[in-house]
Amino acid sequence: MKYAITNTAKDRTAMNIAIKLPLSYFFDFIGGKEDIIIPFLGPGETVTLPDTDRRVAKVAGSNDLPQATMEYENSYGSKYYANSTALTVAVKENYAKGPTVFIDKTAPSSVNNTDAFNIIIKLTNTGTEPADVRVEDEGAELLLAVPNGTERLINRSQRHATPGVIKLPQAIASYTYNGVTRRTSSNQPSIEITDNPFLGIEKSVPGQATNVEPYTATITVTNRQEMALANVTIADGERKWNIPLLEGKAQANVTYEAGPLMIGRHQLGPAAATYYLGNTPYTASSKSPVLNVEAKELVAISKKVSPETARPGEKVKIRITAKNIHTTKLDITAEDGKKAFTATLNPGQEKEFAYETEAAESSGEAATITYAVKGQEVVSLSPKPQFTLATNESARPAEQRQARSGSAIARMLRAILNILTWKRGE
Repeated sequence: MKYAITNTAKDRTAMNIAIKLPLSYFFDFIGGKEDIIIPFLGPGETVTLPDTDRRVAKVAGSNDLPQATMEYENSYGSKYYANSTALTVAVKENYAKGPTVFIDKTAPSSVNNTDAFNIIIKLTNTGTEPADVRVEDEGAELLLAVPNGTERLINRSQRHATPGVIKLPQAIASYTYNGVTRRTSSNQPSIEITDNPFLGIEKSVPGQATNVEPYTATITVTNRQEMALANVTIADGERKWNIPLLEGKAQANVTYEAGPLMIGRHQLGPAAATYYLGNTPYTASSKSPVLNVEAKELVAISKKVSPETARPGEKVKIRITAKNIHTTKLDITAEDGKKAFTATLNPGQEKEFAYETEAAESSGEAATITYAVKGQEVVSLSPKPQFTLATNESARPAEQRQARSGSAIARMLRAILNILTWKRGE
């Protein structure tokens, strides 16, 4: 392979041109230098590098060669970067003599930022002769004998503390055959580093609470590792707790009371725990629990109407009874239709409000009691009273309704008799 480097600028010189020839999985690099330096290249000049890049194909088929990379400067020291053109090589099937080494690098697709993970480097010799292979990977080197037709595995452990997706560097394998050194590279596995600290934290509250009583929150921290953690600090809002030592695989709980809250659905804030590994601080946060707050009835209310059946406009007597079933004094307002009464009820005290009015549809509706608890206004409804608003007909005594019905029948019979008599008279 040869490379042609051209300075396309018409008035500027390219300086300190550094070319990096890439290693490949499908081709062994067998000649020349991987790093080439060209001191300068004048405007419009081209330099050709013949036989700089010599390779041996290892896999039949259509295989891509990685692009070479180039870095250079202008006269002001500004840096620029470029890639070579892409190249695909069609490789025919043929018998290969000597060792043929492939190097593969694998890692988990996702790991926690506080957990060590294994990188596996596999050397495979598919050739006809053994090879002594030097492996380079992220600063580490190892020499292994790889007989032909065999595989060798290398396990390495490492940890990445910063969350995100990273691409691991290629591992490189070098071996010699007939006095010529061959170099090949592995793939570059990507791995997602997730933020999952040694310490787990959970904040929990009851599924429901009332608007007049405090609720209890519980914070649980769990040490997920074998090593003990010192000086774990838990914070939830302005509340803070310190755990001097949390043993490996141990849990600790803190609880507190808060509220009461207004009626409705509340998403509470998360709790957080801070701890150190060496001199590095880590913080873990819980999820935000949801608390449903419902109204608690503090006043028992009932309504009665007497009589239970009346025609519109007839006088009825209405009695509303309210009883304080709370533990503190309550100022209440009882309302029924257009009537309103106020009172102060001590704990356990019961009071009746009575009045007379004309029977109407509203006589059979529920009464309300309104009171305030911790700044929240609460309205309670009584059950609907037993009451029927009668029509004029349905309100008559049964004997009157029967007599009226009988007289109507008699009048109808007399009318029929008169018609028959008139007909005979014709």
